[in-house]
Amino acid sequence: MAPDASSTKTDGETPHVSQRDGKINDKAKTILQEQLSGTNATILFPESDGYEESIQRWSDTCKRRAAAVVLVTNEKEVQAVVNTCRENTVPFVVAGGRHSTSLSSAIEDGIVIDLRNMRRVTIDAEKKTITAQGGALWEDVDVEAAKYGLATPGGMVTLM
Repeated sequence: MAPDASSTKTDGETPHVSQRDGKINDKAKTILQEQLSGTNATILFPESDGYEESIQRWSDTCKRRAAAVVLVTNEKEVQAVVNTCRENTVPFVVAGGRHSTSLSSAIEDGIVIDLRNMRRVTIDAEKKTITAQGGALWEDVDVEAAKYGLATPGGMVTLM
């Protein structure tokens, strides 16, 4: 489980994530950038192009201003972000399809690990199983499954 914002690690008196403005400090930015250098991950900070789009959710009630959004492309990048957050006590959440109505994929003053670029779906036709990466949408699964005559049951959450 991700640490909460009240337990942010400090160097002297400087927290890695400010609870006042949601900005990640320079040290935490540098650590995150170093851990992801040489990868295909993209880090978006509030001042970055694309940041506003990255924090949008299916429901406007679930939009939160993250300190950073990391668009990962593979499991190693996810692992690097999780390890960096844990080692530096930076709170984080994971966003898959960004349809959560419970705020579980959005965070104020923390890191969003965004899986939107991890949408690969693989089918084992012999075993009739489907494996999907965390950013896959139902459409990705259904389109790939249909190629093998397979279908997936799905559900719907409604709010009253």
